[in-house]
Amino acid sequence: MTGRLRTIAACLVALTVSACGVPLDDTPRPIAAPTSTTSPQEQTNTDEDGGTTAFLFFIANERLINLEEDVSRRSTADVLSTLFRVDPTDSNDEVTSQIPTGTRLLSADQSGETLVVNVSEEFDNLVGPARFQATAQIVLTATELSGVDVVTLRIEGEPTQVFSPSRGDVDEVGACDYVGLLPTIDLIGSWSLDQRSQRHLTTRRNMLVAQCPSGTGS
Repeated sequence: MTGRLRTIAACLVALTVSACGVPLDDTPRPIAAPTSTTSPQEQTNTDEDGGTTAFLFFIANERLINLEEDVSRRSTADVLSTLFRVDPTDSNDEVTSQIPTGTRLLSADQSGETLVVNVSEEFDNLVGPARFQATAQIVLTATELSGVDVVTLRIEGEPTQVFSPSRGDVDEVGACDYVGLLPTIDLIGSWSLDQRSQRHLTTRRNMLVAQCPSGTGS
């Protein structure tokens, strides 16, 4: 009787496994490794010790240039706050920021592909080329981040128009509006940038030149 019960129990287990869709193999099968969900950009900007970096855009010889800086997180608020706070001359005396000292990021709210950047009143002291370049710094840095294609600017919560070389005064801008401020490949190689920054700036420039409509940002 005991032997029959064992046989019945074994059959019930086999039927249950089969009914649940679990195949019964004669030999073990390898388990597939989990697929990584980390993007190449995230992998590039997170070091082995857990520290995080981002490429922030500044100005050198009237052109946009990037420097790799430490950030607490790769969120839009943290990255832009670092852009406003960092003095690039501490690491490279050829590079400057047109964003006025004391300017604060009040908020950075993303809706779809559009990022609304709200800054403090110090930014409104800028006029002419300096304002144009400071806006370009914000836009090129913000559009490095995942999902951000368009930037609108507010000062103390009030919407403000910004200048695009190809479209005049507009309510929103993207990286293509400032592609004309990016240096040529020869200029990139002539500046005292580390190799990672040079590679990143070259890649960004080539991508934008290929993607942007002819004549934009010039």
